[in-house]
Amino acid sequence: MIKHNNLINYHILPIVFSVLLLIFCYPGFMSYDSIRMLEEARTQVVGGIYPPGPVYVLRFFDILGHGPTVMIFAQNYLLLFSLNAILLAVGASILQTAISLIFFVAMPTVMGAMLVLWKDVTLASIMAASLAIIFADYTRSPGKLIGNGIWISLLLIVLSATIRFNAITATAVLTVFWIKVYFADKNMLSKLSAFVGITLVTVVVAGVVNNYRFPSMEKLQPNNLAYAIMSYDLIGVSAWSRNSLVPIDTAAGGVSEKAKISDIDKIYSSLGAVEIQNRNSSLGNLVKLYPSGYSHADIFKAWVAAIFNEPFAYLNYRWDVFSEIIGAKNHETFEPTHFGKIDENNFSIKFKDNYLTDLVLHYIKLGSLVVIGKPWLFFLGVFVFVFVVGVFGKNISQKNKALSVYSFAASMAYLLPFFIISGTGEVRYTFPSIMFGMVSLFVIFARNQEGGKDFL
Repeated sequence: MIKHNNLINYHILPIVFSVLLLIFCYPGFMSYDSIRMLEEARTQVVGGIYPPGPVYVLRFFDILGHGPTVMIFAQNYLLLFSLNAILLAVGASILQTAISLIFFVAMPTVMGAMLVLWKDVTLASIMAASLAIIFADYTRSPGKLIGNGIWISLLLIVLSATIRFNAITATAVLTVFWIKVYFADKNMLSKLSAFVGITLVTVVVAGVVNNYRFPSMEKLQPNNLAYAIMSYDLIGVSAWSRNSLVPIDTAAGGVSEKAKISDIDKIYSSLGAVEIQNRNSSLGNLVKLYPSGYSHADIFKAWVAAIFNEPFAYLNYRWDVFSEIIGAKNHETFEPTHFGKIDENNFSIKFKDNYLTDLVLHYIKLGSLVVIGKPWLFFLGVFVFVFVVGVFGKNISQKNKALSVYSFAASMAYLLPFFIISGTGEVRYTFPSIMFGMVSLFVIFARNQEGGKDFL
């Protein structure tokens, strides 16, 4: 339970910032993905390319608030509360905590994502809560560990893997930290067994949630997103290699006439699948992306062949999309706030622009154009900082150093898979990585202490 004398320290700042963010976007920006989530939350989970996990979470908050408002406030509050708790645990003062949270929220990429009902923020808030509990227990002596903390933090790790399909890499890092804290007195075999067991449970739970409807346990629509991404990768490899690979050859259709490189150039975009599809549609489907009779096996074989036959073209294309994700381009980042709107929907949920919203969106747009507002610069800075702290940080306790290192590892573990497979170049994908990166920087306020502050 939260102690009464800690109510101000732990709750005021997260509540104030969450309310301000809600005022900027009330009742909450909603993209096509968000509308789809709400439709499933109010009817039944369908599956496909949209993970069911966030739908079940939204179903609970929709009952409370009938729309995006309650969930946006709740996920923003949980995220900021968790970061606030970690800051206090490393020894930051209230003023230092306030400055840190302001810096975090003011980052254009961060603020933009927190104004939208997106699963990226939902995921980050759950992982942040798990990390806060693990670190709170880590800073206590073994005899003072919270009995429920071990299970709550573990439950949140498993839950995280159901929110986004690619979260498993970051949850693996959290699992290692969890084992370091709660299995500190165990031998290496026990720790390894725990890691394998937790990872298997996480994968199985995520697999069941993403493939079956609760509580009926009916099979959901399959997720074919990976194969769609492979199809657009073939466009990218063709553009960079100057060797047309589309339409692909299929077992059923035989050899098809290849698209002209000049036509591929007309639809190619570093923003990936969404923009390529839009350009192709606007030109009357100039390039035939899906030959008749194709199968997933055909797409996969063509994709693997493209990687082996044109490895540099593949890497160039993946970097072109990845550089959009991390903001390493001169133009503004892709959909930092979904253009400040609520997509057309059947729920009569509308957004009415206001003066504060205009100011905030203008700030986010300008911020995403300058170098200081680009995520890549932040990641580079965090990397250098963590390295310096790890090697030269004489006055920082080993526990606080561990927090910094594991948080940075989780940041990179979450981000790097997007280089391998990602459909679009949306910068919001970096949100959980930025959150973990911020935690890595918190040790600048660290005091060489053994006991953490009690927030549970």
